[in-house]
Amino acid sequence: AIFVKVNRACSSFEPIRSQTPSLTMSQTLEDIPAGTRVQAYCHTTGRMENFVVTTELCNTKGVEPDHITVVCETGGRKYRKHFPKSLRCEQVVSSEPSNNQSHGTDKTPDARRNSKSPDHLPVRKSSRASERRTSTARSNTPDSRAGDADDSDPMNQQKEGLTPWMMHHYWDELLGKKPLAMSNRGGRTGLTNYGNTCWLNAILQCLSHVEPFTAYFLSNKYEEDLTCDREQRKFVDAYADLQRQLWQSGVEIVYPEQFHSICNDYFGWLFEGKQQQDASEGFFFIFDALHRELNLRASGKQEMGDQHGNEREDERRAAKAWMHHLAVNKSVVQDLFLTGQLRQRVTCLVCNHTKSKFDPWPDRLALPITDDTNTLDDCFHEWADKVWPFENEKLWDECEDCHGKNVAAQNQCDIWKMPPVLVVQLNRFDTIKNSKGEVIQVNKITRPIKADLRWDCSRMTDSPHKEALMYKLVGVVDHWGSTPTSGHYVSTCLHHQSGVYYRFNDGTVTQVSEDDVVTRDAYFFFYQRDECPHIPFRRQTARRPSSWPHNVRQSILQS
Repeated sequence: AIFVKVNRACSSFEPIRSQTPSLTMSQTLEDIPAGTRVQAYCHTTGRMENFVVTTELCNTKGVEPDHITVVCETGGRKYRKHFPKSLRCEQVVSSEPSNNQSHGTDKTPDARRNSKSPDHLPVRKSSRASERRTSTARSNTPDSRAGDADDSDPMNQQKEGLTPWMMHHYWDELLGKKPLAMSNRGGRTGLTNYGNTCWLNAILQCLSHVEPFTAYFLSNKYEEDLTCDREQRKFVDAYADLQRQLWQSGVEIVYPEQFHSICNDYFGWLFEGKQQQDASEGFFFIFDALHRELNLRASGKQEMGDQHGNEREDERRAAKAWMHHLAVNKSVVQDLFLTGQLRQRVTCLVCNHTKSKFDPWPDRLALPITDDTNTLDDCFHEWADKVWPFENEKLWDECEDCHGKNVAAQNQCDIWKMPPVLVVQLNRFDTIKNSKGEVIQVNKITRPIKADLRWDCSRMTDSPHKEALMYKLVGVVDHWGSTPTSGHYVSTCLHHQSGVYYRFNDGTVTQVSEDDVVTRDAYFFFYQRDECPHIPFRRQTARRPSSWPHNVRQSILQS
């Protein structure tokens, strides 16, 4: 496909002829002069191509009358796309239709929704030496220069209009020391709302501002970890392309048509009708799809192992359970979000004997809200202090100490290891069910919960950790409304390069003060652990205990 876009770093297209009018950044689509000629780099041909951009009032059936058809014509072929007349010029994109469509045929809204999302390609500013610069640009194409850096190299800053993105050396193993770059507007780009997708936009913005996670995709390191073919990695590729648009395109707002099309293929029921969805569902499905496609250990059966013993042996038994877990789970999602463990302690109420079981970290830590909770710390202690008695049908089969059969027991859960990225969800919605187990009413808990921008989590676990448990708040999802499937979702995220927080209300992005980051409507929190200057980040593998969060030796593999 051939794509044309006005780059935000440029003030105008470069006219091929001096009498051709230029297109300034202050114009809307209504003001684009007909016959504007431009040059843009084409990824398909690998050359600078000439284009004629014209505008026509849109009278196509099924398209709103206040839209304009933007036509790009090259090689005698026309490519069309519809946009609102009020859209700013830097958001104008024209793309080639798929092969099964006739050229010049207008797309329906559904066809446009499922069309391939365009790349954002740079164009050059006008100058009196345009002919000389055009020659130079063509000499830098893949066809004319052998052995040079690839055009997709993010560090080719003059061509792509990008600036270096410096990452802490702590992340070298995750990123392979690959170069990174971003546009001047990177990380401050909004996402359009397709009617009822604010829940998805809010989660996507928070995930995008988990710096090492996004850097993993922008550096193309994810390509080295994929073992499946193209048909089995569509979601990962679409997500990586979305990150490039958000961080490297330089536009104010992204129209994620391709990503929405892929989401519709994977979990389309969330997009049916006009009903709002719960942001927690969006988080789960995105999280799960990325982990499944990136998982290098997708086959095999997980074995948790025998975990009986006294508390002094918990670290070793937890490490053994972790080794079995890594045998079937290996991905960047695992490394960043799931490198943690929960400990369940089951106590026999006859002899008070306790055994421990270690479970993998969940995708998010769901914390309760009660009349006694005012802060995130309060919510955590409310969760950790909760004792769950075994119901009559769930009695402990046999106590290893007193050998009692079907004895009464109780269960309590706490944190054993904490992951580098901590996702916390507040249980803001209380469901009321009837005798059949059907939900008949959902009530929102509106109690405000305070959260620190820097959270010391060392008080949340008694287990020894290799690194300090100091976390910084990088994202918050707010819910406005009375039920999870109504109202509106917005997010507030930390821009790592500037240290400033921005609120993302779909396509609108505004800077907020630190005092306004956490509001009474906070629903999700994304915390990232501080980089340790002495202990580098290690990717998790079952054969390298030194990378595990546990304090064990290599000999544990033979035990």
